[in-house]
Amino acid sequence: MKQFLSKQLQNKFTDVRKSPKTKTFKMLMGLSFLVGFLLFLFLGSEFCEELSLLDVASLQEIKDNTINKGDFLGYILSRRLLLLAAGSFLWWWGFGKWYVYGMLAGLSFTMGACMYISLMRYHVMGLFLWFFLYFPHVICYAGALFCGMIIARHAFKTRIDKIKYLWQNGMLITVLLAMLALGIYCESYVNVALLQSFLQYF
Repeated sequence: MKQFLSKQLQNKFTDVRKSPKTKTFKMLMGLSFLVGFLLFLFLGSEFCEELSLLDVASLQEIKDNTINKGDFLGYILSRRLLLLAAGSFLWWWGFGKWYVYGMLAGLSFTMGACMYISLMRYHVMGLFLWFFLYFPHVICYAGALFCGMIIARHAFKTRIDKIKYLWQNGMLITVLLAMLALGIYCESYVNVALLQSFLQYF
């Protein structure tokens, strides 16, 4: 049974990878990242210096403060579940694809902007800072968004068809939720520990 479900899921990912919509997914991610990077490049270093984003004071605060991981987990969990609920609601009413694209564009734009600011402030070390800002939870969130894209790419005539699709693709839903849960855990515990450890030598 496990091999059968694994084979079905693998076939679905293969079909999606060959789909033109997957190319759109990748292009949107790359373009949004580039726009975020170039926008702050054009705004100039003086504008970025006025922002408190990733400045020495904010990094020092992260480095020195003891983060209550339980409270931080609750903070992250509430916001990620809110995004999941919003996505589920919009998917039910036929706007799931645009929600996934919007989430992907926003994430990629932010990553591009943070990369420029990191490089502008700290040069080569800024590249490592940027890496530790997003590793490893963004990989999990990207996987969840990819699963969401697979679900959202289908058109349904009736709501009964949507329910049938969810029932028939329980494995895909499970993978999405697992990736989201893993991302929340990594963001709340793993990423914080890695970032604080890195800042000790920054």
